[in-house]
Amino acid sequence: MSQQPDWEINPDNYLKDDNGDFVLKLDGTPKKKAGRPKGATGRGYNYHSKTKAQINARRQVSQKKREVKKLQEKLNNKKTALKVKTENLELVNGKAGVIEDKDLEAKGPTIRKALEEKVVFKPNEGPQTEF
Repeated sequence: MSQQPDWEINPDNYLKDDNGDFVLKLDGTPKKKAGRPKGATGRGYNYHSKTKAQINARRQVSQKKREVKKLQEKLNNKKTALKVKTENLELVNGKAGVIEDKDLEAKGPTIRKALEEKVVFKPNEGPQTEF
């Protein structure tokens, strides 16, 4: 059983001239095409173990920074909510002093209702309201 040469089995892997004949090397065998065949995928890039460790460490640090940033935003939101609730509690308990209509409008309906029950003085329509 004789083996066929590779250029007969896979002729597309070899260089051809304008006439469709193989381009021959000095020894008379067909010359292969240079480079990676079309459609072939590379093996990827292999990093050194030290470089992999550095990349992994940088990735972990940036991930932790993102987590810390999210937690800080969450904490700030909770602090703001606590401050608003504390102010509302002081208003309801009467420790806040004078409350203006514009401040009352910004509060929620339950706080507004509780504050309207505790109103000591409300200006009459006209000059007192304008003042």
